[in-house]
Amino acid sequence: VDLVGAYSANGFSWIKKQGLNGPVFALIALDTYNYKTKDATIRQQCVNYILEAELSGGGWALSGTTADPDMTAMALQALAHYADNADDKAAAERGFAALSSIQKDNGGYASWGSVNSESIAQVIVACTAWGIDPSTDSRFVKSGNSALDALCTFGLDGGGLRRVKGDPHNTVLRFHSRPTNKKCIMALAQMMQEQYGNQIPDWYGDAVCSATE
Repeated sequence: VDLVGAYSANGFSWIKKQGLNGPVFALIALDTYNYKTKDATIRQQCVNYILEAELSGGGWALSGTTADPDMTAMALQALAHYADNADDKAAAERGFAALSSIQKDNGGYASWGSVNSESIAQVIVACTAWGIDPSTDSRFVKSGNSALDALCTFGLDGGGLRRVKGDPHNTVLRFHSRPTNKKCIMALAQMMQEQYGNQIPDWYGDAVCSATE
């Protein structure tokens, strides 16, 4: 799918059709490899939309007034390339404060009524995109449990990670669990990059990061 062509041809009105999700994912996609669009203002329009959608108490949500971990984490991922801008950085700081405040005592995150590995993974990726180590930063360690600790509790004996504990449909690695595993593997890869600088994909910068060992 030629998303860059679609963004260029249809403009920002098309991008924002599905609400906050649109500008967030558009920015993440465009900035992965610094793709060019015919309209050079599309990125800034996306940033502006995200900033305007910030909740009064910090963070983001698809609906309501309470910060959602997934939507907040994805918005922070989208804004990571714009950290030099004071407004973007200030919104990000409020977003991370919101994520810290809704973290569970076991280090996990709940969305739509259940603590799940996908929400935890999104928060980990958001942190590492901004140079934050969620395994040691005090904001993301509750009762001695970090977000990384919480993610690892979803591991399966046969490999992979389940989305929700206690769900019989997520106790083995099956086709419908693949999106969960992709998100979790991405989070773990970002943690390796943050901690060790291994030569692994950098989803928000260069195609391949240089090894520092």
